[in-house]
Amino acid sequence: MNYIFLFTLLIVQINLFAQQENPKTTIDNFFKAFHEKDTASLSRFLVEEMTFHTIYGKGSDNKLLITERTEFLSSLPKIPDNVNFREEIISYDEDIDGDIARVSTPYSFYMNDKEIHSGINYFTLIKTNGLWRIVHLVDTRITKN
Repeated sequence: MNYIFLFTLLIVQINLFAQQENPKTTIDNFFKAFHEKDTASLSRFLVEEMTFHTIYGKGSDNKLLITERTEFLSSLPKIPDNVNFREEIISYDEDIDGDIARVSTPYSFYMNDKEIHSGINYFTLIKTNGLWRIVHLVDTRITKN
């Protein structure tokens, strides 16, 4: 009986470790926590010094918005419960070199089931202590008129 329990526990631990083995899984888990406004889980996927850079505007009138990790995390609980949002990832393009990775993800962003903007995310991740964590995110935003 004890062997069955230990074997089951070993399989569960292997599965949990495998879920964090690649950058795509980290990004998927990041968005799952983002949609749930789960700042505790989000924190685990981001390095302390992580920054967000957003490029928005049109043509030569592009603007850059810089958001620090703490500002991003503190903003999520302020989103009203009646606002439903989701970022739909269209595809993934990964480039992994040892313990560093770059992942680009074209996306569409929806608020209350209406597409608000689309663009592309460029993630930079590093692998520390066996886990992939996000160091930097640059995204573009093309608004829908």
